[in-house]
Amino acid sequence: MQPYKFGGKEFIETHGYDSYDFHARMRMGAIPAFETPDPLAEIRPWESPYCYAGNNPVNRIDPDGRDWYEFQNENGSKAVLWQEGNAKAITIDEQVYNNIGTTYLAQYDWGAISFNQNEMDGFYPYTSVSDLSISDKGLNFLIDREGLKLSPYNDSKGFATIGVGHLIGKRAVTEQDKKDWAWFNTKQEAMSLLQTDLSGTYEKAVQSLVGVPLMQFQYDAIVSFTFNVGVGGLKQSNFLKELNKSNYNGSLMLNYRRPLEILDRRKKEVNLFNNARY
Repeated sequence: MQPYKFGGKEFIETHGYDSYDFHARMRMGAIPAFETPDPLAEIRPWESPYCYAGNNPVNRIDPDGRDWYEFQNENGSKAVLWQEGNAKAITIDEQVYNNIGTTYLAQYDWGAISFNQNEMDGFYPYTSVSDLSISDKGLNFLIDREGLKLSPYNDSKGFATIGVGHLIGKRAVTEQDKKDWAWFNTKQEAMSLLQTDLSGTYEKAVQSLVGVPLMQFQYDAIVSFTFNVGVGGLKQSNFLKELNKSNYNGSLMLNYRRPLEILDRRKKEVNLFNNARY
């Protein structure tokens, strides 16, 4: 008798066992279902540990009972397969797929999940904006964009600034500013001032102006954007108008691209909003 049947897997019928050997776990042909938990079930806690291919066998495969992987090739064509390792490219039916093993954002009606190879590294449900606050990743993202200085300095617009983008005044730094802020000399003081600015002005504005649910990384991107362009800039932006029509197009933030040195920051905010890339 030919023992290799469904999916090329060995069919074992010893003592009426009647199961297929998928290597990582056994699959019962009569139900059909796996009879043991997925060894990688902990990376998808929202699913049953006994399900197959993420409960989506129509467009996912799982040839050995371990894991599936979603990716998009360089031409924009989407595909889903199982892949182990970190090869930079593979060829299937003469089609070359690139970026195997890099971060992938799987989007669903309820939100999104970010994967790094076969491991989940972010779970992002859509959430009412009033229930969100900037995450630790978002805070570090903002600090990386703004920088941190413990002495008064002139920002890109020539305005007196200190700490993490805290505006002293819409003018150049004066000697009096240096005297008034002489006490300000620790990172802890800078972080405390930043949190006050965020909660009292920028996050408050985002929560007031955005009328649609957001995922955490989208919220973090908008807070960074608002911190830079100001509350008035967010309020007047076409990005906000389209967002409140449920058009989640982060690229519209690129309309604010002056001065020229701000363009790199804006691209990073767009990438964060669209792809969850901190």
